[in-house]
Amino acid sequence: MLKVIYYHVGKGDLSLVLMPNGDAMMIDCYKADQIVDGELEYGNTLFDRMEKDIMDHREMVSKNNLALAYLVVREKEKADKIPIAVLAITHADRDHITSRKELKKRFNIGKLIDSGRMYSDPSDTTKDYLAFRKEMKEANRYTPFNRAKYNIWPDSGAVVDILSPNRDISADENKNNQCLVIRIQYAGRSFLFTGDSTLDDWVNEESGILKLHETKIATQSLNVSHHGSRTFFTPSGPRLDGQPKYTKDEYDTRALKKISPIISFITCSDDEEADHPDPIAYECYKDETNPSLKKSGASHVILSRNSAHLYHAICTDGALYMRTSRSLMNSSNMVGSNSKPFLKGRVSSKSGYLLQSGIWVSNAPLTDQEPIKFSVEAKGKWSAPISFNWWVLNNGQGSDELHREFYTMDSKDRKNQSSWSRNLTFEGVHLMQCHATTEDEKEWANWCVLVCQKNSINHAQKWLELFPDCVDPMKINH
Repeated sequence: MLKVIYYHVGKGDLSLVLMPNGDAMMIDCYKADQIVDGELEYGNTLFDRMEKDIMDHREMVSKNNLALAYLVVREKEKADKIPIAVLAITHADRDHITSRKELKKRFNIGKLIDSGRMYSDPSDTTKDYLAFRKEMKEANRYTPFNRAKYNIWPDSGAVVDILSPNRDISADENKNNQCLVIRIQYAGRSFLFTGDSTLDDWVNEESGILKLHETKIATQSLNVSHHGSRTFFTPSGPRLDGQPKYTKDEYDTRALKKISPIISFITCSDDEEADHPDPIAYECYKDETNPSLKKSGASHVILSRNSAHLYHAICTDGALYMRTSRSLMNSSNMVGSNSKPFLKGRVSSKSGYLLQSGIWVSNAPLTDQEPIKFSVEAKGKWSAPISFNWWVLNNGQGSDELHREFYTMDSKDRKNQSSWSRNLTFEGVHLMQCHATTEDEKEWANWCVLVCQKNSINHAQKWLELFPDCVDPMKINH
């Protein structure tokens, strides 16, 4: 099994790839020492979340690997540091490298890889990273890739390809130019990590990725370049004085069309007024992400500010499972509170039943588009009035496999509604979620239920096995 996690770190990048052999690959490292709202217990950081994600995966793989099982025991007992086999840094910009010192304290980094480039007039943060690179080189734990290379890590159980750099680069060029671009493939699924790669890196007639690696470009899940900046579609930098701003017609979408993602994930600030993602670039991603599903692109372009972390898991048979960390069935840790707030909910339909695991199974055929009703009630101690937010996470399968989306339920009054209804319209697993919060967002709680048809029960049960913290059957009535 392969797991891929895109973490929400604001306008920056940090991803974790958990390989079939149990090893971990970390791609970029920004703000991993920050407090993560709603994750684990109060005061925990993203490093704590990563540590748990890595150990959960290693424990699972070690069930069929005695040598790994021995190492896992030592790691759980803190006799050994938890290993990150490969740390890949796409480029040395601040929003990709700032947590390096703490990372080294917490984890055993087996190898550092990057593009090998130097930087003229480096910032203090970049100097700090270059000193780290020197340490890793002296310890024989550093491999630069100044040219693309395929299948760099065959022992991982997945195919890891480096698609950039593809030309020599001078130290005084833009830091984003010719950064490391990584594609990972397993069981027929692929994930593309584009760093802050620029338009020229993709479309240049001599050194562009489209020209040199045409068969390696298509991917299911795209970690969008430069946090949704226009530099993936237009030349970098401002236009000359007197020239108008770029229009949508001038945005070059050739690379995005060749990538043809089903999901595009944009790491962005929690501030909705921030300059990333660029509004026109965002429209381009909506147009060209999963275009075979008409009018569905918006829900397949997922902003980290909405989803927080995005988890993917791929089984050996190629089945893909997805969840967001917003979909945990938990509540914030209220310091000093004797009664945490929580939600209890009800689900019903004309022909359906609730499994003990917390899955609502519909007996009606999809052609009936049977409405399923949901409602929640606030329980526990809330210190202020609450509002409600309803979300849907779809994991399509079979004939509807392209439906893999995360979106809010549209309504002018959705934040005031403690009940909802929707029609079951496609095959697969649907996670229905209600998020209740006080205005200051210090107190909140989630309620979740899985919904599927009878022919998707096995898929839904596997989803719960992979993501056990998302549904609590004790909080579901029917």
